[in-house]
Amino acid sequence: MAQEPQEYIQQKVNPILENLVTQLLLERPEQLAPFMIKWLSQNSKTPAAAALTEGVNVLSELKLEMEKLQEEVRELEAQVEAQRGDRGQAVDAAASSQGQSEEAKEPEAGKEPEEREEEEAAAEDPEAPEAKPKEEAQGQD
Repeated sequence: MAQEPQEYIQQKVNPILENLVTQLLLERPEQLAPFMIKWLSQNSKTPAAAALTEGVNVLSELKLEMEKLQEEVRELEAQVEAQRGDRGQAVDAAASSQGQSEEAKEPEAGKEPEEREEEEAAAEDPEAPEAKPKEEAQGQD
């Protein structure tokens, strides 16, 4: 009786375990149990073993799909942030151009009060002596 278990281990268990351990050492997976279940199902000759590991295969596929979706979410978030940054720059540019157009509307803002008064008077009455340029008014005196 003592020889029966040893024979069984040597003939049936050891060949499978040796191959499994070799694959584990070669691939060094993070998740041992799912890897071993998948490997055993792929290297098993019974349909029952393959049926048991179908869930592991589905799990692996779902994990892969989840990783892809998470990467897509990160890319979309980066695009949203980039668009927000562009909008902020566009708002700054619009405010800046609005400020420039305000300056264009008020060119006399940088002038002395006397110069503004002269220009306003000239606009109202082009025949008035103040409306003539200073050089002409001085030449007539």
